[in-house]
Amino acid sequence: MKCLSFNCRGMASASKKLALRRLFEIEPIDIIMLQETLGSVDLITSSLNSISPGWHYMAMDALGIFGGLAIEYNPKTIRVNASWGGHGFLGLDLFSAELGTNLQNVNIYCPCQ
Repeated sequence: MKCLSFNCRGMASASKKLALRRLFEIEPIDIIMLQETLGSVDLITSSLNSISPGWHYMAMDALGIFGGLAIEYNPKTIRVNASWGGHGFLGLDLFSAELGTNLQNVNIYCPCQ
């Protein structure tokens, strides 16, 4: 199972979408965690759907100093048992058939100020 964590500093940029798309072409990825998405859930979900159609997403709006978060996963390789989150974090309780085990995946973003 391959996991990518990317502080993207916004998902509106075509160059960032292209960079993510190229990563998909180079290496098979099962989970992507994005920090500082700098947008609304609708904007982020739309951007991710254009990059990896058929994947499932969880996202959190950018609010104040918290820049927004997203977790994207491939439902063909990952089964999600539960999802959870709060101010500045998102998480998944998942099962990986490849590893044959349950895992917790946590995506956290909190600015250093």
